Amino acid sequence: MIVLLYSVFSIFQTIDEEFNHQWDEKGRSFLKLLKTFSVVLVLPFVVIVLLVIWWSVSSYFKGSIMFNTNALLIAGLMHVWWLFLMYKYIPKCRVDSKCAFLSAVVTGLVFCLMQYFSYTILSFFSNYRNVYGDLASLLIFLLWIYFSWTICLAGAHWTYLLQTASKKRLIDTFESTSFRY
Repeated sequence: MIVLLYSVFSIFQTIDEEFNHQWDEKGRSFLKLLKTFSVVLVLPFVVIVLLVIWWSVSSYFKGSIMFNTNALLIAGLMHVWWLFLMYKYIPKCRVDSKCAFLSAVVTGLVFCLMQYFSYTILSFFSNYRNVYGDLASLLIFLLWIYFSWTICLAGAHWTYLLQTASKKRLIDTFESTSFRY
């Protein structure tokens, strides 16, 4: 359990460093990082309880098109919500909510598409386990982690570009203003 918590904390520390590197900020101190990590560690349990409540309510619609649409919609909203929270609160500087939300929506849609294609690929190649065994599952899982991290970092960089572009546009407007009038 200690090794697992240390591994998750190390991953969280790496995420914090990478997001702050995007914004040219220094990382958090160890105590602030530990405090944020404890909040992030408790948050999935709250989400699981909410999902269990949603799942029990939506079980009445099982097998209908409404259930499949709700499942896809909830998954997409969860992706957008998590990405928005990451883009808004992980960097150590102030991030505009509009920029974070816009990049979270785009990257959330990309996550949903990636998830759909991964399910399609896994169902299309259902006999891969007979030939390759669990090694193929491990390789697909590692590819999924790589693409997920790339999408997440691309969204963080897009948030940075959106926010700095609006600041640059404001600075250009002030510089182009004639002081004679």
